[in-house]
Amino acid sequence: MKINIKGIIVPSQFDTEFFNEEINKGIIAPLSHVQAQIDNASKDEPLEVYINSPGGSVFAGHEMLNAIVNWRTQNNQQVTVTVGAMAASAASTIATMLGPVKAHANAMFMFHGASSVAMGGKEAFLDQSDLLEKINRQVITTLISKYNMDIETVGEWFSEGRMGWLDANEAKEVGLVSEVIDNDANVIEFASKEIEQLGQRGLNVAAMLEIDTKKGVKTMELQDVMLMLQLDPETAQAEDVQEALDALVEKNATSCDEAYDEGFNAGKSEKLTAEKSEISEKFNAELSQVKEELENVKQEKTKTDNELRNVKKELEKAEQRISKLDKGFNLGEDADEATSKDAYWNIVNSLIEEGYSQSQAILKTNKENPELFQALTKGA
Repeated sequence: MKINIKGIIVPSQFDTEFFNEEINKGIIAPLSHVQAQIDNASKDEPLEVYINSPGGSVFAGHEMLNAIVNWRTQNNQQVTVTVGAMAASAASTIATMLGPVKAHANAMFMFHGASSVAMGGKEAFLDQSDLLEKINRQVITTLISKYNMDIETVGEWFSEGRMGWLDANEAKEVGLVSEVIDNDANVIEFASKEIEQLGQRGLNVAAMLEIDTKKGVKTMELQDVMLMLQLDPETAQAEDVQEALDALVEKNATSCDEAYDEGFNAGKSEKLTAEKSEISEKFNAELSQVKEELENVKQEKTKTDNELRNVKKELEKAEQRISKLDKGFNLGEDADEATSKDAYWNIVNSLIEEGYSQSQAILKTNKENPELFQALTKGA
């Protein structure tokens, strides 16, 4: 069963009757149109995905990828991917995640940093920048870990305004392409029965040449096999190929796994380093915010303590005045003259301490405490 991803990858809202002509001509590839092809695919046979696209919407492309992976998992069927003239941007991401893929000899792959449009204040642009960085990191990590590509080269592809182009042969060198399709080239066939007869060595050869031992015959270009085995295509014989394959298996029985693990761990380390940096930045930002809040609490506490001390001072003054006033107000009619005079002048002095002038304090005391004033002037 074959499905097509042809044209610009766009969201599902473009899958309308108005755009039918563009869809049928392979100008645009709406998400729901591709999803419908996947849903209608036979569950009893392998799925072939044909890609010829300049890219488009990142998230529509991701959802196409997810749908293909889910179909493969649910139906336990093989998925093969063939790239036509181009797999660029979001389309190259689909090919990369599903690869290795087959590609026509004139196919081109293009990788670059994601781009977007944002509206709002400066914080909105920072959020958008963070999203683009996360999108780029997914593809960069896959290229480094799965295909063991040079991190500096990949980093340049995803720098601002740059693009990384690979032709079919260059993509094959890094492992993204397993087979370059050339109808005029001679091919060599490996039958599953013959591979199984070689035992474990045959399985190792099948793994290196990506031969499915359960699906019958696998074809591979003879010239590419010769070059891979470092043989001269002009002079090599069939027995030379067999000997070279045996030697390659014996020499590299474990090196393929080790190389893959090394590349995977390098990519994993890069991803963990980036995630650790992101977590560290977030933690430091939250820590700074907590410190700032704590400093504000300390300042508020200092302010409250000062206000409390002032209140205590005012309270002490009030208590002193009350004490002095009590001496005057608690005088009985039989209080002696000396006691009355002391009470009178205690009140006057208390008012002076509060800020009244002497004359103001005397007038206020006379007005509010006439009995003391009378007792004071009684003997005058």
